[in-house]
Amino acid sequence: MKNCPPQFKADAVALCQSRPEATIRQVAADLGINPETLRHWVRAAGASRSRGRRAEVPAEPPTPVEAKNAALRKKVRELEEARDPAQGGEVFPRDPRQPWRHPGPAGLETRVDRERIAVVGHSWGTQTAGAILGARVLDADGVPGEDFSHSAVSAGTLIPATGTGDTLTPFAAENLPFLKPDFSTMATPALVIAGSKDQSQLTNRGPEWFTDAYHLSPAPKSLLTIAEAEHTMGGIVGRVT
Repeated sequence: MKNCPPQFKADAVALCQSRPEATIRQVAADLGINPETLRHWVRAAGASRSRGRRAEVPAEPPTPVEAKNAALRKKVRELEEARDPAQGGEVFPRDPRQPWRHPGPAGLETRVDRERIAVVGHSWGTQTAGAILGARVLDADGVPGEDFSHSAVSAGTLIPATGTGDTLTPFAAENLPFLKPDFSTMATPALVIAGSKDQSQLTNRGPEWFTDAYHLSPAPKSLLTIAEAEHTMGGIVGRVT
């Protein structure tokens, strides 16, 4: 991956060290990054990963707010890359409440059908995509957060969408308290794609956790479950499209 913020790299390396029982590939999948990229960061940081015993825990582990900020920084970086026309990305406004603009390649303005705009997200990206489609995030008291839905978007695809926060693992509940989506307001038509073997380290429920966006949101929605597929669906992470 390109242009990764130093803080995100440090957070990713720290997460690797705190989970010696997990492989780098598993940690990378949870973070939505390429495993070889994560392996390079670990080596560059001079960090070691013990096997069969827990690695030394930092004296001051990230607070829930710091963990949330790290995830938000990653989303911002992904959106920056998605907006870069030089990388073949589509152009989205920084603030979803601002007018829709297309300062991309020449001729894009005349080729875009503004009545048929869709948003697609994979893994962590489904939180951003889901928010644009109308999903909200519940706070510690179960109160829905800010509405980031965008009227310009008429459809979406979530590949796969993280489920509700009531069955998070202890690690996820402590470090990722923002994983509490509320799909009851996600009214925009969407396709939810899940893998039958997508066993996340963030939940105790198994692969069906990734179908919550379909079962708990208003119609119209469609669900596609890919047999034998895991979280990357065969190679989405790290692929430049």
